[in-house]
Amino acid sequence: MILCRHCGSPVETNESVCRDCVNAGVRGNFRTSSTPTRQGLANERAAATVSNQAQPKLASKSRVIAVGLSILLTATILVAITLAVIKSKNVSGSKYSDRSPSAIPEASPLIARTTEGNAVPPDSRPARITVTASSSRLPSGGTTYDPRNLLDGNLSTAWDEGVAGPGIGEWIRFDFDRQVRFTAMRIVPGYFKNAKLWSHNNRLAEATLVFSDGTSRHLLLDDRMAEQTVELRGVKTSSIHIIIDRIYPGSFDSEDTPISEVRFDSEP
Repeated sequence: MILCRHCGSPVETNESVCRDCVNAGVRGNFRTSSTPTRQGLANERAAATVSNQAQPKLASKSRVIAVGLSILLTATILVAITLAVIKSKNVSGSKYSDRSPSAIPEASPLIARTTEGNAVPPDSRPARITVTASSSRLPSGGTTYDPRNLLDGNLSTAWDEGVAGPGIGEWIRFDFDRQVRFTAMRIVPGYFKNAKLWSHNNRLAEATLVFSDGTSRHLLLDDRMAEQTVELRGVKTSSIHIIIDRIYPGSFDSEDTPISEVRFDSEP
């Protein structure tokens, strides 16, 4: 390196005046040195200072970038986990959506279902009733006297026993599809098609009720053209027999003892 003999600053070989100290006559007294001058040391220290100041800034910037990348990666993982959980719930909530109806498990036989699909206890369904009789009068002029007339809700129809005489000892029987706890029985004794036919025919006066467990109760009815209620006080049974014990004689026909309707009240 060629240095100025006055200040030690580097000078070009074609220069006759030093740029730093502006002294002439530098040419002819040049000296070469490998030892750093004060100005050179100052320049080196300044450069080192700038480099040392830049390094922390670069390190700080790198840390910010690293933290940002870490946060972004964590957020991506959380979003992926959340989407996986949502997908899993959707699949488990519709596990029968791609299966035929026959593949869906059937309801327990102890549970009945309404048409809306709501599960209800079996005993809350109306009991299915089958009615039979010891005898029935033959149809006449298109009018029938079948025991099923007792359950049709029509007071113009009736069951009538079919034996000679007033029918003492004849019976009707109601069988239910399960044990039912009854609170009352409502009976319509006589032929309620009109008041004239009601008075012309016999009416039930007394009867015996027999239940499925073999117990029985005595029934006494008034002689009036009205539905009459018999309190059963919670008796639990799967069948009820009504046996004719005594009648109120009709004014015209003492051979027939019709009953127009029988209804039951039960607990849920």
